[in-house]
Amino acid sequence: MQYNSFLKFQKANLCKDVIFPVNNSALLPSAVMRSVSMVKIEVGKDALLNVKKGSRVDIGTLIANADTTPVYSSVSGKVVSAKKNDGFICIETVDEQKTDENLKKPRISSAKALVKAFKDCGLCEHEKLTSAETLIINCCENDPVVSANQLCATEDYDNIFKAVYLLKKYLGFKNIIFAADSNQKNVFYRFTEIIGNNRDKYENTSVMWITSFVPNEELLSFYVLGKEKANTEFLVLGVQTVAKFGEYVKTGMPIVSKRVTVDGIVNTPQNVIVPLGAPVNEIFEFCGGVYDIPSSVSLGGALAKETFCQDECFVQKDTACVFVQGVTAAVEPTACIGCARCADYCPIKLYPFEVEDAVLKENYKKLSKQNVDKCIECGVCGYVCPAARPLLAAMAEGKKMMENYEPAEEKKFNLLKLFKKGDKGNE
Repeated sequence: MQYNSFLKFQKANLCKDVIFPVNNSALLPSAVMRSVSMVKIEVGKDALLNVKKGSRVDIGTLIANADTTPVYSSVSGKVVSAKKNDGFICIETVDEQKTDENLKKPRISSAKALVKAFKDCGLCEHEKLTSAETLIINCCENDPVVSANQLCATEDYDNIFKAVYLLKKYLGFKNIIFAADSNQKNVFYRFTEIIGNNRDKYENTSVMWITSFVPNEELLSFYVLGKEKANTEFLVLGVQTVAKFGEYVKTGMPIVSKRVTVDGIVNTPQNVIVPLGAPVNEIFEFCGGVYDIPSSVSLGGALAKETFCQDECFVQKDTACVFVQGVTAAVEPTACIGCARCADYCPIKLYPFEVEDAVLKENYKKLSKQNVDKCIECGVCGYVCPAARPLLAAMAEGKKMMENYEPAEEKKFNLLKLFKKGDKGNE
């Protein structure tokens, strides 16, 4: 019933279901990259270092405490760089890879112990773990080319539901909701089956199928809880975070690896589980190399605004995707064909093609009616445009134009107020 009522809410508020083309990366099971020449692990400039240059480490060895979160080595090897205020620790790997002998499974018997276990696992989300009415576990992807969450949900569901049981038991969530997007039918059906077969264990746990693109947590909470309940107490955790915690509870292994989607001009787009700090150059080689000259790399996906040189990229805890763009992949924009795909896919339901037209013509009156200030600049409009229009740039320019815009009626009203003030002053 909860699922059906949610679909009614979605259908009432969205123009159409948003379904991106199936990613090639989602068609293959996750591959495991076990061998890298070195890793460069981010620890933060203010971290307290537990190792120094020349130290010998193994998989799971504590190497630093970043703020309040521990950081562990993802490989066995020798520390070649560990400078205070540098922000990174570099480790050169050795042939024999083994786990640290001091690793132990956590003992969880209370809410306090659960939060401590989250912290000891190396998950920074331990800082926001509090009792709330609803826990939302986000399986949705925030980029059209990313499928890492989907593969995590289908491959690590044992770890996920182990963690869900503990979170519900010790933090007392009244409702737990898995949010799956339009491309994740297999996640929806698999999780629904697991919950249905274990009703006593997963009471008040459900799966919601979101038919819109969800680029951030704010929109996710609105889609899941609805307008009336969006301000109630809730907590959002990513599905990979939950899976990692479940793995830590089972094995005692903290977070030392990350599942990332590798896409773009690589010969074999796929999801790869890589050691934290792995260089993207070696990840490309693992995926069969590239078929074009790389121009830039993003660590968020096709919509990511920040790009890097591939020699400067290393996978970290917050890396969702390694997307490499080729020099011949760029497409020149052509005239708008009026298909309105940008409007159909916009999570805020704006009309980017109308905004671009108003910006190009400097039509402030038309632009003032487009609610361009509501744009979250996710970039999906430009991604789906068949004419390759620079819609994201147009939306950003439109927001700037509206900042200093004052309607003619308001100008006239303000002038009248000034004249009246002047008359009173003369009196």
